[in-house]
Amino acid sequence: MVSGILFAVLKELHTDHIVLSDSTDIPFAEGLIVGQIGAGSRVTVVYSRDDSDGRMLAQSITRRG
Repeated sequence: MVSGILFAVLKELHTDHIVLSDSTDIPFAEGLIVGQIGAGSRVTVVYSRDDSDGRMLAQSITRRG
């Protein structure tokens, strides 16, 4: 279930999470694999909320033009 959509600037991309320019750390939902997106890229993040603790979980991440 989608909880929201963020439009942000990517600061860091890791194998299991991203960090946005405002230092927000968003872990990936199970099974999400993100291709190479460079730091400083504008991204769209579709996320859901974890049922147990309410944290954001990235469902998809795409680079915006």
